[in-house]
Amino acid sequence: MRPPAAPRSAFPRPVLAQRTGLAALALAALALGTALAQDPVGEDEYYIRTIAKIGDTRLPSARSRAMGSAWAALSNDGASVQENPAAVGAMDGRGFEGMLGFNQVDNGDDRKSETLYRVGGALSVAGASGASQTVGMAFSRRSQDEAYTTGGLEQNAFTVAYGSSCGPDLLWGLALSGYNGEHSYHWTTDDRDRTAWSGGELAAGVLYRMGDDFTLGATGGYGGGSARSHRADSAGLRTHQSGTLNRYFLRGGLAWQLAPATLLAGDLGWSQNRMRFKARSGLDARDTSVSEWDLGLGIEHALLPERLVARAGAGYHYTSYSPGGAAAGQRAPYGMNTHCLSFTAGLGARLGPAMDLGYTLDLRTNGDVGNYLSAQIGF
Repeated sequence: MRPPAAPRSAFPRPVLAQRTGLAALALAALALGTALAQDPVGEDEYYIRTIAKIGDTRLPSARSRAMGSAWAALSNDGASVQENPAAVGAMDGRGFEGMLGFNQVDNGDDRKSETLYRVGGALSVAGASGASQTVGMAFSRRSQDEAYTTGGLEQNAFTVAYGSSCGPDLLWGLALSGYNGEHSYHWTTDDRDRTAWSGGELAAGVLYRMGDDFTLGATGGYGGGSARSHRADSAGLRTHQSGTLNRYFLRGGLAWQLAPATLLAGDLGWSQNRMRFKARSGLDARDTSVSEWDLGLGIEHALLPERLVARAGAGYHYTSYSPGGAAAGQRAPYGMNTHCLSFTAGLGARLGPAMDLGYTLDLRTNGDVGNYLSAQIGF
């Protein structure tokens, strides 16, 4: 994870040169995002977005988030362990990376918050054939306020990834994650609902270099586990339901080295999160499904040689929710769809030959405001 004094020749880090054209683009993206980010997210939409995060182990770094979260084809990002595991094979040397994020949500009545962080590391060694073999590990945590009376979402994930190469132009990787978490909300002191889950996920990814300028990337995976719902109401009735959690995701993207100092990236992603609870005495079966589509576009441009990089991006996010069963306390209506635009801008700085720092501001048309910091240290 050396940032990146000796990158693999087939997947080099962008050469930094002295250009300043992206500064105006970054400022324009911030101004446009500020102008559009005025419609507050409603209670139902916030609930749906919270449910969609159950079992999701991917937390984009400040760099890839600044580029519209277009990370599928990026081969030099320290967060690859929890993004595209094929990019783990492009890391050279050893090192650590970390990310810390704060997201504020305006739901019209008050502001809710989300805190994200991840720490990880990787070690690369030369194999018998001369190709590098890289193993990476990462731990992440998501802590999110609920939009109702009290409550929230807490989720932890641990990931182990392996990446290698098949020739000079093809990288592949596998990642195995385990996670657990809890989602709760309290309507009143006595009316409350809590859902807990645990499970695992297997993901695979590839990166393919097309000539000197283009890289294609793709990743996908499946995760599954168990869930249990606990409910209590003001009448003193307490109920429990057991169920299963299943999650699928696919993502593909393209990175284009437009010029020695300019990198463009684009991604299209899909995921589906499904929770099924069995029927039992007095309770109907529940089959809750949340599907998400994301489109992201981003640019990275060098401002100072080997020192400062500016980034900007835009994205479209669509979520479809189907509760599938009349469950007591179900907050969102049937068949609800939500969508929003995001506008991001950020800076990356290199402090010496072995440390990279990044900052990103993320503004969305539903009122979200996110701040993200990341660091990558190689040795």
